[in-house]
Amino acid sequence: MRTLFLISIFLLVNHFSCLAQYRWQELENFSKDNDQFPPLVWAYKGSEYIMSKNPEKFKGDIDSQISLFVITSERKPSYRQDAGQWVTDEKLWLFGGISEDRFQLMQDLWVYDLTSNRWEMIDNEVLPSPRRGSATWTDNKGRLWLFGGVTINHKDNSETLSNELWSFDIKAQKWTLHEVKESPTPRTDMAVWAVENNKVLLYGGFGYTIDNNRFGGLSDLWELNIERIQWGRLSSEKDSPYDKDLGISSHPGYRIRPVFWKDQEGYCWLMSGQSQVDMHKISIDSYLWKLNPKDYTWTYEPVEPEKFVIRASSIYQHEDRNTYMLFPTYVNEKGEYILSLSTHRLFLRK
Repeated sequence: MRTLFLISIFLLVNHFSCLAQYRWQELENFSKDNDQFPPLVWAYKGSEYIMSKNPEKFKGDIDSQISLFVITSERKPSYRQDAGQWVTDEKLWLFGGISEDRFQLMQDLWVYDLTSNRWEMIDNEVLPSPRRGSATWTDNKGRLWLFGGVTINHKDNSETLSNELWSFDIKAQKWTLHEVKESPTPRTDMAVWAVENNKVLLYGGFGYTIDNNRFGGLSDLWELNIERIQWGRLSSEKDSPYDKDLGISSHPGYRIRPVFWKDQEGYCWLMSGQSQVDMHKISIDSYLWKLNPKDYTWTYEPVEPEKFVIRASSIYQHEDRNTYMLFPTYVNEKGEYILSLSTHRLFLRK
């Protein structure tokens, strides 16, 4: 049943492929074998910095349009997935995540100095609980912010969802938990963009609806005013974007663990992620969604679906205004997730 559903999604995407103006072009493939460990990626000043479980796969001559650097250091954090990540001036930051064997949520904060090529672990008595899948961003004061994610229920030591809002002051080396009256519901695997005027937009994820009558994919849009530490809900839940006539609405619909980025004009972009999930179904679309942060309207661009990307380690717009995707995970006809250690560039079809 799951396979049949996926095939129907593939046909639906192909129905729109003739309209596609964009296509992902593979630039480099570092391993023809399937890999189980997606690298962590930080984009900084036109270069990509990689923390990999298998760094040897990136050694040798790299003929790529992307400047890739593998982080190597004697003292370093253990490999993990779904960690919180930030970039500040000459620094790469890492918090939490889930361990390699996916049995342990982590709680450590690390910083990598690009000048000295060294990792340092920062100890604090007060800090967020162990977690993965949080939304992260920085503000114009250089603080590190973290929202939500999967964490630990200390009553019975089980996993639970969070809607806590934390910030880390780099100068004071101090975490602060912010009390907020109205907030997005507890969730994980959401999209987030830091936009103008020290505000943040947050979309979707996996968690509870605002009235707690449903648990699953979300499609609400929120705005955080960082100066006031105040959330505001901009849109509520809507259905999946597909309709019975194979049309598409002006809304991305439920979106779990999408890939997201911001371009140089300030527009917020979203791609991939699961848009519907239950025991038998995985729904994916191949559109690029663009959110205008000034009037909160969505538009979309069809992309030629060479493969069906469910997520990627990173997508970003380079200083050359090209958009690059690193290390995508595909879904095949059997519903299997396949990680590719490849890089891609988005280009306009002629």
